[in-house]
Amino acid sequence: MKPSNLLSRALPLIVATLVTRCISIDTGNETMWFAPDCSPVPGFEHHGSSHFSVIAQDLDRTISFYEKAFGFRLVFIFSPIPEYKAAYLGHNRGNYPSCQAWAGSAVEETGQIEILWLENASSKLPPTTKEPNTFSHIGIYTPDVAAACERVAAQGGKILKPKGEWIESLESPVAIAYGLDPSRIKNLSKEKRAALLEGLKNPVVGFNNYCFATDLDGNILEIQPTVL
Repeated sequence: MKPSNLLSRALPLIVATLVTRCISIDTGNETMWFAPDCSPVPGFEHHGSSHFSVIAQDLDRTISFYEKAFGFRLVFIFSPIPEYKAAYLGHNRGNYPSCQAWAGSAVEETGQIEILWLENASSKLPPTTKEPNTFSHIGIYTPDVAAACERVAAQGGKILKPKGEWIESLESPVAIAYGLDPSRIKNLSKEKRAALLEGLKNPVVGFNNYCFATDLDGNILEIQPTVL
């Protein structure tokens, strides 16, 4: 086996180990830098991110999308008035015996989705792929990226970049959602834009192993492989 091929196969495993241990090293590549200290911050032991929230045009269809594409479970729906609802979905990693028990600890769980819906809304909100804003994408991990993307497509989602391909253009919906809208990169020279695209092909990041898709409302899903 050629040394270059050996390095390309070993590098992701080496990096995964380094990330797990959070060791600060010089990779010899300016596109990747590890922080020198990833130890728990004293006094913040019980802090974390519990959920992300999206606004849906069709609540029932969106709930079904995330259930069938990624195996989420509906935990509860909060409805202060009949015209407005907030649905919570997640994966039952805590082995809760009932949805009521799960809901009681939902604030302490991670990776949940909150879906907001307003009946007969007077305006339709554009997704990030159409009108860039401060929201970029939703990251979801799965043991089988290709199969997950097939389920996304079957449930009405749109595949933007299948597994095995790279981000080839700064004018693609994926690049736009990553904050690289043409209106924002005008100050980058052609050389810098080319270097940026090439940098996105860094094997350490592994974008070619990801699938990028959208849910029913155009929110970008970054589907990553689980490290088993």
